[in-house]
Amino acid sequence: MHQAFAIHIGKWNIARLVHAVSVWFRRVATRSYPRLFRHRKACVMGAVLVPLLAACSGTGPAITFDRRTDFSSLNSYSWMVTGALQDLDNAGIAEVRTRVERELAAKGFQPVAGGADFIVSLSISQLAYVRPIAPRYAARPSTAFRDSPLEGTQEAVITVAVSMADGTTRRALWRGSLSRALGPAAPAEVAAGMVPGILAFFPPET
Repeated sequence: MHQAFAIHIGKWNIARLVHAVSVWFRRVATRSYPRLFRHRKACVMGAVLVPLLAACSGTGPAITFDRRTDFSSLNSYSWMVTGALQDLDNAGIAEVRTRVERELAAKGFQPVAGGADFIVSLSISQLAYVRPIAPRYAARPSTAFRDSPLEGTQEAVITVAVSMADGTTRRALWRGSLSRALGPAAPAEVAAGMVPGILAFFPPET
């Protein structure tokens, strides 16, 4: 990545964790359950998404920012009207947006209609998948997956990303994102609750 940018990904290197667990899963599966890969696509997705979910739920937000920017000179902001991915209804988006505005106000940033120092955009996405259930021990492991489909439980992850761009040039200044398991709570409630953790790193310490 360009030297002008800095990246923070919490305690874990998620990419390495996903790769290591995926390699281990494939080796064990092909050695003990050769017919497992009749369901290869579902198993690979499970091998990737399960550790990713575990990693995301236990780490801080991923932060990128432009080190050339003097963030102390920023005072006002406005919202980007289009271009953001949203997986919530209008009421849910409004709830998350209000939380963003509240956090920015607490840091001294004021919304303006025009001529803002920086522009804020919000992205909210959800991913649903099946978490595979490990098969019970069988006398002949190679037949464990012969006749039954892969079983699992339905899981869902929500990701919130807040981005800041220069108000004049639209150059990217800062971006923070965080992922969490949805669980029984409403998506909008979970997404709004993630905002303080993301904006705790804005403005960044340079």
